[in-house]
Amino acid sequence: SFCEDSQPYNKIDKLILHDKLEYVSDAAFSMGFYGFDYAKIETICVDNMECLCRACSEIPGRAKTLIVGGEVISDTITIPASVTDITYKCFYMYDNVKTLRFEGNISKIGFEAFKDCKNLKEIYFPKKIGVIEFGAFAGCPSLEKIELFEVEKIERLAFAPAGSPYYGEVYVPRQV
Repeated sequence: SFCEDSQPYNKIDKLILHDKLEYVSDAAFSMGFYGFDYAKIETICVDNMECLCRACSEIPGRAKTLIVGGEVISDTITIPASVTDITYKCFYMYDNVKTLRFEGNISKIGFEAFKDCKNLKEIYFPKKIGVIEFGAFAGCPSLEKIELFEVEKIERLAFAPAGSPYYGEVYVPRQV
């Protein structure tokens, strides 16, 4: 943990998160009013996509470079079949992603998991999805293509446009 006097947070430019992690909160590296500067984080490394999808909340979107299992994630994110849940705000504000592919069935895409991914254009969902939670893909203005098959539940504002002021507003991408 960081304290006011130690101030190591102003030198951190890389986070390495290992697969034993169970959860990393979006405020884990926060200094509150002391201001941990996520803008200085150049690189985030994780052992595998399972760890990233299970443990990280709001952290990947902070990085300029995301490395998963030794490979740089560029404009396509492939979620392997071994991942069944995507945690709350997992890829929140990760602007590098343009295409999202799921290789296996998903039981849950968490609250605001891909919210504000400004350049996300295409989502290729698996054949079966349990729930797409509230705001999971909200604020993704570049969305052009979504392929949905069998979905148990899509919560309100799951695909809402950026800055949507109304909870009852329905957003339909240009091509469904």
